[in-house]
Amino acid sequence: MFGEYVDVDALFERAAEELAQNETARAAAEIYKKIEEGKQDYEQYALWDMKQMYFWESGDSVRPELFTELETFVRKAYEVSTETREELLSADRAGRIRLLTAHGGDRFLLPQEAWDVIFSGVMDDAKMSRYITIFGVQLNGSGVKEMARVLLYNAALYDEIWRRIFGEK
Repeated sequence: MFGEYVDVDALFERAAEELAQNETARAAAEIYKKIEEGKQDYEQYALWDMKQMYFWESGDSVRPELFTELETFVRKAYEVSTETREELLSADRAGRIRLLTAHGGDRFLLPQEAWDVIFSGVMDDAKMSRYITIFGVQLNGSGVKEMARVLLYNAALYDEIWRRIFGEK
């Protein structure tokens, strides 16, 4: 009965088109908002993305969320690697090297220089606690892998994060 006076199909089609246009406009507005936020970060901070943290040096201006993410990651990694850390710290030199390479060798493509630094302090409990904390965590996501690699490649950054959490150098 209603269809005799009004083209119901046309009404629904027009409503669907308007809805689609509104969805497109809203999505575009969200994209532009993200671009503006990124631009503000770019203008405000020298480092605003996790990938840039490979190059962090003390004194660099950093988007604060990056430090927060790294601190959260290290805290969680420290919690979940307790058993592995205890095993490593109770091992002799050969056992420590075996554990480090077993946990980190195939998951982290570190340059020889990095391995040299790690192995040179293999009997230093504080130093090894830090490495096994990262090596002992499951790398189940690109964000986790990125943070682990950033910390392993940039020792000064890892020192800073460790100091912020544990108050040690």
